[in-house]
Amino acid sequence: MRGNRVAGQCGGGTRGRAMTTPAMLKTRTLRAVTSIVLVGLLMVYTGNAGQQEEDEDLLPVKPASYSPIELDVGQPVFVTAGDIDGDGHVDLLLLSFGAFEQGDALQTQVHFIKVDWATGVAHTRLLYTTEHPAPYGIAPYAAITDFDGDGHPDVVLIDNGGGAFVVLWGDGHGSFEKDSIVLDRHGFVGNFAVADLDGDGYEDLVFGDHLLGYVQILWGEGRLGSARTSAYAFPAGRYPASVVTGDFTGDGRLEVATLGLRADEMGWVYFVALFSVDGSRQLSLLSITEIGEPDPVAFGVPLAAGDYDRDGHLDLLTARSEHGYVLLGRGDGTFVVEEVYWLLGENLVSQMVLADLDGDGCLNDIVVGQGSARVWIMTGCYGESGYGVVAPVIGLPVSVVVADVDRDGTLDVVVASNSLLGSTYLEVFLGD
Repeated sequence: MRGNRVAGQCGGGTRGRAMTTPAMLKTRTLRAVTSIVLVGLLMVYTGNAGQQEEDEDLLPVKPASYSPIELDVGQPVFVTAGDIDGDGHVDLLLLSFGAFEQGDALQTQVHFIKVDWATGVAHTRLLYTTEHPAPYGIAPYAAITDFDGDGHPDVVLIDNGGGAFVVLWGDGHGSFEKDSIVLDRHGFVGNFAVADLDGDGYEDLVFGDHLLGYVQILWGEGRLGSARTSAYAFPAGRYPASVVTGDFTGDGRLEVATLGLRADEMGWVYFVALFSVDGSRQLSLLSITEIGEPDPVAFGVPLAAGDYDRDGHLDLLTARSEHGYVLLGRGDGTFVVEEVYWLLGENLVSQMVLADLDGDGCLNDIVVGQGSARVWIMTGCYGESGYGVVAPVIGLPVSVVVADVDRDGTLDVVVASNSLLGSTYLEVFLGD
């Protein structure tokens, strides 16, 4: 049971089936092996997993009819989705890294990907290249949002090398103008959240600085030049990492939840700190919840929010040391920690996403495991029998995004994987 168990047109068209015969044979072989060995047998341990069925019946999304889309854009870091050019279709924003010119240092790039979701034909356009070499350049996260309130989607990035947020202001037709603001203090930021925390109609940026040990909000006021900040500094030895926002207290205002690490003599203790934001834009600590026993080594800091147990209170989901944990919200800013599944052999979860893929009213967990090269999709509802199904992906999965890409009213999943040959695979799983 879940919850009761251990400017211009895009260029460079690529079609998903445009592979040589050896490549097609290799793809089919890898898919067959992955499906038989991983999906059929290596179910995520759920304590009471119930009767096993065929993987095609268990997986709430199905592989698209075309082969994985291979993009010559370097190795993927992160993918997200949105209507970037205002044509009503879902586009992808892909962060990647590589040595793009002979003799160059590794750099991070941002690509606009236009996909025909019916055929798998993709066109790419480079939007931005960091001036700083990887891994000190762009953090592995980006957001598509209307940051200046003009009705057009913008792209927001964090450049760790320059200690600055980068905004690509969109014109609504796929063209962008670069702007940035240098932070007054900066160590390393892994991700950030975008939300209107003060209710002024402008999106704000909130992030945890892992090296300097503080949570900071960059207040959105239309343009970056006038942006002000608020910050909360943790005591020495606590290092915030991932952040999400949501109403965890039921008062109609957004709070900030951050997943972080605390060092002790036994290793690293994972914790979630919850903050409120008052009318004067000050962060106040509401609660700290520690998760499990200390780990000798810390790998991955994924965090997702949603009403996991369907009780009307917002919950949090994370993973560490082969185990998935849910922090069940009580509705007052405090949580009860529960181990919900065992991720066999997985010590490095890079991303977790919560979405109702099959329309049953329950959230499915989508877990990207870089350590074991798997993407798990959890089925069933909290407190009921369910399965953890390994989706048949090729290469090393790095990031996923959930969106209704084919506009049929159901949610779909796109997986960005490292081909291990210096390119990116996009694998599309469509909702029924």
